[in-house]
Amino acid sequence: MQSEPLLFIAGPPIFTKTKETAYNSYEESTSVYTKPFTPSRDLTPIKQQLQFLDSPFQRHVYRPLTFRLTDGSELLGVVDSLFEDHVVVRLESDTEDSELVEVHLGDLEKIVWQGKVFKV
Repeated sequence: MQSEPLLFIAGPPIFTKTKETAYNSYEESTSVYTKPFTPSRDLTPIKQQLQFLDSPFQRHVYRPLTFRLTDGSELLGVVDSLFEDHVVVRLESDTEDSELVEVHLGDLEKIVWQGKVFKV
């Protein structure tokens, strides 16, 4: 079986002129570089608490949690998922639709459960 073009248009061939440019001594980079996350304080205790609270059983037992942020605000909810530099919090609500909020670990001051600072 021979390969034939799907669409053939009878007409003269088309030629285009290209302009030659001088080679620049620099190369433009199109890659995106993100600066690695470097916390200003030790986040090991908070990260250990979040890893403990990330399992399904602890999500159910330790409900609701209060996440106090460094700017003074508070979020009431449970840990939905944990990543290297941030945590996703599922906010408690009266309706079935719950809102997900991403909190960077550096912005998290402490975790409170039943009015006391949560400790693992």
